[in-house]
Amino acid sequence: MAVALTGRHFVPNQGSVLLIGVVTALLKLLSPGRARLGPFVAIIAEGALMEAALWLARTPRRWAFVAGGALALGWNLPHNSS
Repeated sequence: MAVALTGRHFVPNQGSVLLIGVVTALLKLLSPGRARLGPFVAIIAEGALMEAALWLARTPRRWAFVAGGALALGWNLPHNSS
């Protein structure tokens, strides 16, 4: 998450965090071992939540980056409980 949010700081385009999440999820599918859908969905959901927080802020503010990271971390609670 820190890498994705840092990437957004250097590439301040809307959708860049979501795209970083998609690329990361695709790289996860290429990792050795069997490919599972759960981590793929979780990585994309985390990217979407971070992007949503940054989109709501409209301008890159520190609180938006903190909120985006918190939302992405919060996704782990319902994802791991299922």
